[in-house]
Amino acid sequence: MNQQERDKYLEIEWTLPGWKALIKELDSKMSELDPNYTIEQVKEKFGGLRYYFLSYSDDSDIMYDLETAYENRSFKVCENCGSEEDVTTEGSWAKTYCSKCRKS
Repeated sequence: MNQQERDKYLEIEWTLPGWKALIKELDSKMSELDPNYTIEQVKEKFGGLRYYFLSYSDDSDIMYDLETAYENRSFKVCENCGSEEDVTTEGSWAKTYCSKCRKS
């Protein structure tokens, strides 16, 4: 998958808009390590970002560490608006929202 194909894939709203910048930043770092890596799936699960990819690069271990770091970081970013203030993951259907978005 080349960068143009990944860009097209990432334009689809797989998550709420608050994580868009997080996803694009992760893609940018991943493509620096492997310009031909493939995105398998991007989604929200249990209130956190899931970014599944495939790479045969020698740097794939670093890429998996990056994916894990961004998954952990997603729990501190409101998936609705992108705020990093007063963000919690809660509810019977776990959602990661700031207090403002949680109220609305």
